[in-house]
Amino acid sequence: MKRELVNITAERYQEYEQQILLRDQLRKEAAGTWLLYMKTFGERMTESFRLKVDCIRIKKEIGFIMQSVNTGKTLRMDEMQEHIQREMQEYQEKLEQLVQDAEDGLNAKISTEYTTRKVRKLYRSIARMIHPDMHPETADDAELMNLWQRTERAYAANDLREMEELYILAQKAREGEHVPGISFTVEELEKKIEELKKEIHHIRTTDPYCYIDLLSDENAIQEKIEELQQEIDEYENYRTELEETKNQLLETSGLHIIWMMK
Repeated sequence: MKRELVNITAERYQEYEQQILLRDQLRKEAAGTWLLYMKTFGERMTESFRLKVDCIRIKKEIGFIMQSVNTGKTLRMDEMQEHIQREMQEYQEKLEQLVQDAEDGLNAKISTEYTTRKVRKLYRSIARMIHPDMHPETADDAELMNLWQRTERAYAANDLREMEELYILAQKAREGEHVPGISFTVEELEKKIEELKKEIHHIRTTDPYCYIDLLSDENAIQEKIEELQQEIDEYENYRTELEETKNQLLETSGLHIIWMMK
């Protein structure tokens, strides 16, 4: 009976390993899909969001001006700018991240199928030796954690040369018995497998992984480009209308406007 339990546990642990490797592969595919998505649409997405941010900023300026009109207060332009800058901080950060993602997409290199397969094979071999999810003790060893973090970066970048070197280092660490054996109970193992399956399902059913279908369809790509261009045109027109409203308000409201120089 005891022997049967050991065999079942070993089989389930192999399932645990496979789920970890699948999860990591899907994470990488999702990240690669996002880069390709940004390479394809990033420039237009950035322009659309930039115009959207402009429109939000002008609307907030109009709101600030209207408040001065309604209260009869002097409009201090420096106060308005400081207020709007604080209000727009979150939007500005999102815009900067979008710009960075678009640049990353444009600069991304396309790996050959051979390189991708080889890197995946090396990653799986290294993972079985030092992956923190398979070997929790790795997290307590600074040298091994550094080795694992380098492995994650090389895997994400499809850096074959680096992965080959890391494989050798991982083997040496294994031979040097830096990595103790696994110590999960059957109950803990089953819980971890279930959590991994949920995470895998989440990756497969959400963006950016789901962009894979769109990026494999030329018609869908063209429709998305046209949709983004329409957004750009609409935001440009809206921004012009808002600017005109703001300028008209400043010219006809009779406000006393001052600038405070610092």
